[in-house]
Amino acid sequence: MPLRKSSASHCVIRIGHFSGMKSRDTRRVLLVNPWIHDFAAFDFWARPLGLFWLGGLLLESGFSVDLFDLTDPLSPFLPEHLRPARRSIGAGRFYREEIPRPDVLPNIMRRFCRYGLPPEIARIALETSFEKPDAVLMTSMMTYWASGVRESVELVKSLWPDVPVYLGGVYATLCAEHARAESGADLVFSGALESNVELLSGLLGKKLVEPDFENILPAHQLARHADAAALMTSRGCPYNCIYCGVKALHPQWDRLSSERVEREIHLIVGELGIRNLALFDDAFLADNERALDIMRRMAAMKDHFEIHAASGI
Repeated sequence: MPLRKSSASHCVIRIGHFSGMKSRDTRRVLLVNPWIHDFAAFDFWARPLGLFWLGGLLLESGFSVDLFDLTDPLSPFLPEHLRPARRSIGAGRFYREEIPRPDVLPNIMRRFCRYGLPPEIARIALETSFEKPDAVLMTSMMTYWASGVRESVELVKSLWPDVPVYLGGVYATLCAEHARAESGADLVFSGALESNVELLSGLLGKKLVEPDFENILPAHQLARHADAAALMTSRGCPYNCIYCGVKALHPQWDRLSSERVEREIHLIVGELGIRNLALFDDAFLADNERALDIMRRMAAMKDHFEIHAASGI
């Protein structure tokens, strides 16, 4: 079934937005990937793929779109001497700074850290390199990273208190009431993107096109300095394991066609020059004929690249 649907002065870089329409009448949206707060975190091809899917939909709908990734180890805003080492496979460490442990974890005697840009650098980057948006759309991942989301919302609100911040993603779906009470976001979206398109259109003041992701590609180009890309050829899962939250995130098992997957790989590898692709499907091999067809198409491509099984196979 196809998918429907250091010195802060050293880090000031002007980033242009992705829109062919230059008029200020164009609605401007800033996508934000928030900080991580945890005892440990490692960048195994961590990419805000949900934001890329959303960014592709917004661009197709005529919005001007920017991405601000607070965790990006290759961020142009992070001074060279602070950048952590990277591996040739497109993985590595995040930059981190120690912060106080949460009150609810007093007996875990390990360093608790913020992973991502130092706050002073992040604030200057927002002030100098992004035009004030009409709305900020923020994603969220692990539920236990909630305090990183809250700090990220506070950063945006400290600079643009009148700009609405809308929160979605895994944490916002699995712990929606907590997110509404604690994140500081103006509105929390739960569930798949497709179920929220009508509400989002009203909030952004411009109708979004139908989220037909068989034809709309994720906006991988928003991550301009990436050395790896995340790839999902399907969303959801055909199984219903009681311990898993996938059904809450995407109830249907939706699969892209092999041809559509090939187009996305051509964008990532052929146009963007990224050579490391991490496969994040929850059930890639459940449809084995389709999986084999995709792998045959990969093998036939002239460009060299590597596939990493980020979620296991």
